Amino acid sequence: MSKQAIWTDAFPQQAAKLRRTMPRKLSAPRRRQPVSKQSRIGRIKTEIYRVLRLQFLERNRWCRVCLFVPYSPRLRAATQVHHSRGRDGTLIIDERFFVPVSDAGHDWIQRNPAAARRAGLLCKRGQWGCAPKDAVTDGLKEMIRNWGKAKCDRK
Repeated sequence: MSKQAIWTDAFPQQAAKLRRTMPRKLSAPRRRQPVSKQSRIGRIKTEIYRVLRLQFLERNRWCRVCLFVPYSPRLRAATQVHHSRGRDGTLIIDERFFVPVSDAGHDWIQRNPAAARRAGLLCKRGQWGCAPKDAVTDGLKEMIRNWGKAKCDRK
């Protein structure tokens, strides 16, 4: 028999009440679900971006840095998409702000932000991460909201 706490002798009614409400046997702790690395909306945007990125690079085969920057060494094929306004919110899937670049071109943009702004490869100061408030942005938000519904209808 286990030894009882001293207060159970001093307050027998409270101790009896407490014994009735306590579980007889402690159950094993529940296994926790791991925290998702990306939200549902984040997964939808990534899925849309993968498709748009490939389509964009098929239509825009040459690095914009190599085409428009006069001291670029040579013409290169575009292998990456540079986001001239960032990737926040709907900007990640807004093709108006996509720039086709090569690996070397992307590095050049990051090393020379002032020259990249003059060439139109980066947005003006204060516009980074800000999607314009217009019908295109509203359409992209609507597309994200309806993406899961459209996929369910296709199955």
